[in-house]
Amino acid sequence: MEKYIKSFSKALVILTVIFFLSFFGGANAEKIGMPNFIFQVCVISANALMFVIPLVYVVIFGIGMTTLFRKVLNNTTRAVVKKVEEKFPILWFIVSFVCFILYFMFVNVIFALPGA
Repeated sequence: MEKYIKSFSKALVILTVIFFLSFFGGANAEKIGMPNFIFQVCVISANALMFVIPLVYVVIFGIGMTTLFRKVLNNTTRAVVKKVEEKFPILWFIVSFVCFILYFMFVNVIFALPGA
């Protein structure tokens, strides 16, 4: 399960970067002289990622919480819990959480704009 958290978290980081690049690329298409085909690809990918990113985060969160609770409930001593913390990819779990928060804040700001 831990390897799935790492792989999904890496995918979430990549998807978040692609989302921001495609959104800002599409928003500034006229300024940078972007061809129409590339503009359409940016718009389609930004719209698709707007729905894919939350789903990937829910999968990461579900796998992470299930794994963490299962290991903590199975192991009652403090020494064993410390070993569980070493095996659990907490850094990738935090990175995925930060990426999702950035995405969520950005999407809320976009939907709050008067022209949206």
